Amino acid sequence: MQKASGKKCTRFCCFGREALYKRAKVVYNYTNVGVKNAKGIFMKYRESEEMYLETILLLSKQKTDIHSIDIAAELNFSKPSVSRAVGLLEKNGYITRSESGEIRFTESGLKKATHIYERHRIITALLEVVGADKELAEENACRIEHVISEEMFEIMKSFVESHKN
Repeated sequence: MQKASGKKCTRFCCFGREALYKRAKVVYNYTNVGVKNAKGIFMKYRESEEMYLETILLLSKQKTDIHSIDIAAELNFSKPSVSRAVGLLEKNGYITRSESGEIRFTESGLKKATHIYERHRIITALLEVVGADKELAEENACRIEHVISEEMFEIMKSFVESHKN
């Protein structure tokens, strides 16, 4: 996409989806670094990190011991990709791993994962209130939850809570 100045824009939002699909799993340009998820949709690292945290949280509600293999199976990602992401989550202080590979949240990791999941639930509910079916609402909430501001989220949350049956 061309800017008014005539220079080519390198921001993520200006890339066409088709161009992103042609790129490798890890995508680099002048201002953005990201990965493609299993559906081939480009995600910035923050979004990817949040997706992993949310997945670990949901898995922890289903089972007591979570390992990288469980995350890989849930997300349909390769084991090496998940191992790298889990290593980054550990490095950033969101999770710990036991010698047997069991993954547990740190206090800050659980807080962040819980907040991400709350955003997902609230946005899904809002989209259903305005007429989207459950599947469409879930799919779009997965994208929106990573990019809206905290202020916008609080507005959505107030709206959804005031419209509960």
